[in-house]
Parts: sequence; structure tokens; C-alpha cells
Amino acid sequence: MARPLRIEYPGAWYHVINRGRRKEKIFQNEKDYEAFLNVLEQACRLYAFEIHAYALLPNHYHLLVRTPLGNLSKGMRHLSGVYTQKHNKKHNIDGGLFKGRYKSMLVEDDIYLLELVRYIHRNALKAGLEEAIGQYKWDSHSGYMAEKDKQRWLTTEEVLSRFSQRKNEAISGLNAFVKKTTPKDLLEVLDDIKWPSVLGRKEFKDKIKELIKDKSIDPKEVTGYSEYKTPDSANNKTITARILSAGKEALQKRRSRNLSGEKKALIYLLRIHGNSLKEIGKYMGGASYSSVSNQYRHAEKEIKAKKGCYEEMTKISKRLK
Repeated sequence: MARPLRIEYPGAWYHVINRGRRKEKIFQNEKDYEAFLNVLEQACRLYAFEIHAYALLPNHYHLLVRTPLGNLSKGMRHLSGVYTQKHNKKHNIDGGLFKGRYKSMLVEDDIYLLELVRYIHRNALKAGLEEAIGQYKWDSHSGYMAEKDKQRWLTTEEVLSRFSQRKNEAISGLNAFVKKTTPKDLLEVLDDIKWPSVLGRKEFKDKIKELIKDKSIDPKEVTGYSEYKTPDSANNKTITARILSAGKEALQKRRSRNLSGEKKALIYLLRIHGNSLKEIGKYMGGASYSSVSNQYRHAEKEIKAKKGCYEEMTKISKRLK
């Protein structure tokens, strides 16, 4: 059976879902939920993902994602792969965690954006995990309602702007909207095991068909398209040059155990500012993709624990300010 076609272009909106294999849990405890959100934050940073809504249930998750760079597959590969590694290592198991590749539905945002936020934010209630909307800890509704509960990478402005330009009014409007049930006809589509590839009006679907068929249509004609640059991309070359300059001495010297912390710190900083593993390998004198990837993972762990290369990373970061 052929895999469903992945339709990608800059500015596209998607409803994404993935489930545990054989309906097994993908989140065993709070630490697992936190680990997934941490990896999701990485995807936002590394692939410029915008997450506008999410719900993490014991055996599956929902995401409402906008991809300014048209790179859903790359970001989702990172999310699924890295979380699976973390989960399996923690629980001392191996093998696949998810049922298979994630399912994604390309969405016409003008029509279905708010409906999908509502559907996602009502999932915990539907599953009996909360008695009232907003009580569940592992979805984004509470983050919309109160800044203190909001993940820093959650994008809320677009959704709230559909209700009011005044934030308090917009929050109240969204809350009232989510408390009303999803229309039955849409609920049947979203709850169906087999999703349509595209959710939208006929005009939107026709444009997508043309985009796929013979490339005769410009992606700019499709709803949601955006000429987008990540916050760091405009200054990426400048920031990269400054990082390399700050670590010039470490890069020029031969390999040494005393320099391993500095190089890991450089790899970490280059990565979080948007450089690919291949690019970083070149900066590191031709280091392989796998070597850079391993060093980045080690650096991330050490920095989170405030040990190892943490001190070197802090020193270099201060020189960048």
C-alpha cells in the first residue's frame, strides 16, 4: 500500500497525529510528557515550526502546526526519532514506539483553524481526563488562558487575533468557543481512522491538486503561503561568524581532551542558531554528520545539567552579547 502523499510548501498548516503501536501508551508518566514537550521545543527552534495547539494523551498526540519553511517531514522526523530514543532509553526498551509514520492533514486555515484548535483542546475532556475544559495539564488550552501556564514556544497570537485585538476579550472568546462542541459533520471527519489529505473548500483543494500535479500553480496562490524567515535567519550568518570567532582558538588547535568542552559548546551554539549538522561538520574541520550529532546530544545533556561544557557555553555566549 502506497504511503500518503506529503504536501509541503512554505506557510502550510497541518493537523498532525500519531499513536502508540497497538494502542500502547507513549507517555508512561509526567517525565515522558515533559520530555516530549522539550523535543517539540527543539523542533520549533531547529525547523522554525509554529505550534498553535497541542494535546498529549496517554497513547497519542495532536498538533496544529504551521511550517513557515515548508519542512513538515524533516521536523516530524526529528520529533518522532528523538522522543523515541529518549523514551526507550528511560524505560530500558527498544524498537518502534509509534504505530507508524505520523498522519497529517493539510488545512485551509481561513475556514478550519479555529475548529481544529477547539477539536484538539476538547480531546482530554472527550477521553475523560478532565471534568471541565482547561483542567488538563498536557494540552495548550491552559496556556492560552494564562501566561504562567504557557509554553514559551507556543504561538497564540494568530488564534487569539481571530476573536479580538484586545487580549482579554480574545481569551474569553476562545474559551467560550472551545466549550461548545465541534460540529458533528467535522467531528466525523476528524474522528475517522482514514483522514483526507486536505481539509478545505473546493477552491483550496483544486489549488493543491494543481500544485501537486504539474507545478503550474505558484505556492504563493495557496492560502497560508508566507515568505518567511526564522527570527534568527536574517542574522544567522552574522551570529555564526561571531560564534566561530569566539571559538577561533579552539577550532585552530588540534584535538585535545582539554578542548573537548569548548568544541561541544561551539557545536551546541551553532546548532541552536540554525546551522545544519553538515554545516557544523565543515566548521569543525570535516567532522562527520554522526559525530556532530553525538556531540550535540552530549552538549545538550551537559548544559541542561549545568556541568561539562556548560561553563564554556556560558563564556562564549557572554562574548556574543
